[in-house]
Amino acid sequence: MRRHPAGIALAAVVGLVVLGIVVTALARRPGGPDSGRGAGREVKVLSVDQVFDPVGAWLDVFDFNPAHSGAGAEVGVDDIDKMAAAGVRTLYLQAARPEDPRAPGALVNPELLTRITVRAHQKGLAVVGWYLPHLSDLDADMGHLKAMIEFRAGGRPFDAIGLDIEWRGGVADPVVRSANLVELSRRLRAAAGAIPLGAIVLPPVLLEVVNPDFWPGFPWAGIKPYFDAWLPMSYWTDRTTASGFRDAHQNTLANVVRLRGHLGEVKIHMVGGVATSATTEDYRGFSAALAETGVAGRSVYDWASGGVNHVATIR
Repeated sequence: MRRHPAGIALAAVVGLVVLGIVVTALARRPGGPDSGRGAGREVKVLSVDQVFDPVGAWLDVFDFNPAHSGAGAEVGVDDIDKMAAAGVRTLYLQAARPEDPRAPGALVNPELLTRITVRAHQKGLAVVGWYLPHLSDLDADMGHLKAMIEFRAGGRPFDAIGLDIEWRGGVADPVVRSANLVELSRRLRAAAGAIPLGAIVLPPVLLEVVNPDFWPGFPWAGIKPYFDAWLPMSYWTDRTTASGFRDAHQNTLANVVRLRGHLGEVKIHMVGGVATSATTEDYRGFSAALAETGVAGRSVYDWASGGVNHVATIR
């Protein structure tokens, strides 16, 4: 049957309208092209350099979560404003904790994580959610990590995910522990897609000089393909004067050189000595070593223990 030309035109218009509605609905379904957008705004995607090169500060659950710190948590949402004013541009925020009855669920206090992350983004800070795996149950570790990958605060995800690699208590055999770490890193990379990943690693000086039995055969090459940035915990404050590595400048230089010996020219963000035990002179030496080695990224561990006193020095 032939249709009248006007009817054909009307049908075409109706069809286009319906098609537009369907396409829009599909684009906005979970996981679709619009997934992760908030209030009609595009998600701001930061590069690896934008996340890991700026000055950073760290928060763990004992700093901000009342379930861990008690009613008088040292750091609240308003402290994000102080970080921004001091020159912090990346916040490293512990987002999950395994096997902890005070942190039920895949994330630690999601409501508070959301408030902190939204405020940080409003103040122009990148936010890296970090997690310390126990490596004894990789499915459980991945459950936490997937929740971090899927987390949204104001429609925006974490700007990167950090894996804090230091726990030995879950797997006694270092060979098995290393194999589990490589496998977890592979799974994390596959799940994270384009989200930048940072390996928060034990400092090479500890593993190779101070205590080679701490984690013998650490799998540097095995995990290298899965991470975009490397964050050695260069805590000279944990070393002795007799070792020569209590000196912040010497410790930092040695860790950068040894790390590059394992990994080549990779993105490095150096985590400085524990703030409560560090001096301004320590952080001057730390900053000088980073300038000498061409490392831009630097941070203080941690904010609650006096990091605010050292940000100006490393900035």
